[in-house]
Amino acid sequence: MPSRDNPAAVLFDRDGTLIVNVPCNRDPGRVEPVPGALRALDRIRRAGVPVGVITNQSGIGRGLIGAEEVADDLAAAVDRVIGTAADGASRAPAGAARSGSRARPDAGARSAGARS
Repeated sequence: MPSRDNPAAVLFDRDGTLIVNVPCNRDPGRVEPVPGALRALDRIRRAGVPVGVITNQSGIGRGLIGAEEVADDLAAAVDRVIGTAADGASRAPAGAARSGSRARPDAGARSAGARS
């Protein structure tokens, strides 16, 4: 339960925030944490605050990488790298040419990530 001093949850973007951004990455071996990310996650988790991860995956929308690759192999690698599975996660398979609310996870995706 959140306290007055702690938020109800902290939501992070995945690529470039928690893990080094490798565009359209298909190789779980290339998943590595951004400097300081593990320390930040540890501090937040020790405070009892749930962590959620949201990510847009334009490579899916453009047909460069399959949704199952992102959902299975890469998600497992991200979970290993950040120490444990996030308390919630949400992906938006936006195409690069698309703009608007689906270019980044929208409020619904953020809410789903927070509830997961």
